Amino acid sequence: MTASLCRVLMVYPSFHAESFWNYAEVCNLVGARYPAAPLGLITVAALLPKTWEVRLVDRNAGDLIKLVLC
Repeated sequence: MTASLCRVLMVYPSFHAESFWNYAEVCNLVGARYPAAPLGLITVAALLPKTWEVRLVDRNAGDLIKLVLC
C-alpha cells in the first residue's frame, strides 16, 4: 500500500519569560539562541511515512509567520 502525499507542519511552542522552562538568561550567557531542541517532534517526524513533506518550526528560534513563509 502506498502512502498518499501529505504536508505536515509541526510547531514547537515558545516559552514565556515567566515560565520555569525559559532559558533566556542562560542563552545570553553562553551566546546560544535556544539550548533545547524539539526532540519530541523530531522523533514523531521520523515515524511518519517518508513520502510526507514535514516541516518543523521552533517558536523559540524565530517568529512563526517568518519561519513558515521561508
